[in-house]
Amino acid sequence: MRASHVATVVLAGLASVTADYFEGDGTAYTLGQTSAGNCNMMAANGDAGQNYAALNNEQWEDTKNCGRCAEVSCADARCGDKSTTQIVQILDRCPECKHGDLDLSPSVFGKITGSNPSRYKIRWRFVDCPIQGNIKYCLKGGSNNFWTAIQPTNVVSGVSSLKINGKQTKMLSSAYYYLLDGNSESQVDLSSLKVTITSVNGETIEDTVSLKDSSCTEGTSQFARGAGGGPVLAAPAPTPAPNTPSPTTATPAPTTTAPPTSTPASTPESPENATSIDQGQTNPSTPAPAPGLESGVVTDTTESGQVTDQRNADPPATNTGIREVNTRTDGSAAASPTIVAVAVLGAAALVALVVVVVIAKKKKKLNEKKSIEEEPDQIISRRAFDSICSPAEEPPQRMDFAVL
Repeated sequence: MRASHVATVVLAGLASVTADYFEGDGTAYTLGQTSAGNCNMMAANGDAGQNYAALNNEQWEDTKNCGRCAEVSCADARCGDKSTTQIVQILDRCPECKHGDLDLSPSVFGKITGSNPSRYKIRWRFVDCPIQGNIKYCLKGGSNNFWTAIQPTNVVSGVSSLKINGKQTKMLSSAYYYLLDGNSESQVDLSSLKVTITSVNGETIEDTVSLKDSSCTEGTSQFARGAGGGPVLAAPAPTPAPNTPSPTTATPAPTTTAPPTSTPASTPESPENATSIDQGQTNPSTPAPAPGLESGVVTDTTESGQVTDQRNADPPATNTGIREVNTRTDGSAAASPTIVAVAVLGAAALVALVVVVVIAKKKKKLNEKKSIEEEPDQIISRRAFDSICSPAEEPPQRMDFAVL
């Protein structure tokens, strides 16, 4: 669905930036689909299916480095050609990697090291992404007028902030989305949404777009090229608390856990399928590999608190009206012993009843047959008995008297 766009590009102190180089360990792992990393990218760059990387936890910047591109080369003594470079897109996080480390795709690792996946020293920096077209704005599945989560993709350089209708947003901790939560009090018109996006170099772009659930809409502008390097703009440092005498025995503070965000739709538990080729490196994982551009609906996963899970915070269920359904586990699917016993007894009683009926019928037939066999004898006996005359009924016999 194509929407009308009104774009205003404001260049705020755009200056040449010298990108910082980082050094660390390079390893390799298999991600699978580009949407399966911790960034949850709805529309990755065209070659990201083969050229991707997982960023170390210290430079993760609360997902703000998602979607950025990095130029990486080998810095290990075992590498014959250290000038070979490859550009990768950050799609995932490596929780156990240290500052400067990257977990690379197997193909990128092989191209820069000339070796099979192992652990090599690497050198890298943030650069412009080699993409075409304008910035795309993707609306997270489950978003609505009160709970709006947007993911900017197809961006030349990194994004430092994003506003929706002039209001500040916050980052979802589990995936790369800028969230405007109206707390069921204020709402936005998704068919005409003003998005203000600022790059890591201070360049600001405004687009008015019409967004559709679980899809991406291309805007009318793009950040300037040639200034894609540099780290994410750092947040202001917190004001240090005044020094106060502390008691001799420190009382440990209770651990608190933020309540999980309710999800409007059932989400498949985040499978841990990513295979780390280097032992010791753990990365969130995904289904079978699918090269090329991956865009569209992104599978939502629940926030579990584990660093290796693919976790996506979703909008509250009260805003969408979608009811959560509790499913039974395999262990609870079996029938209870009481029901089984009653069923067995019922079956036994039915069999006994059938046996009694059959026996009764057979007995009745035998009696009838016996009765039929005895009836002729009785008739013959009666006839024989009737033919005998009693003495009283004997006819008088004529007696002949001899003449004396």
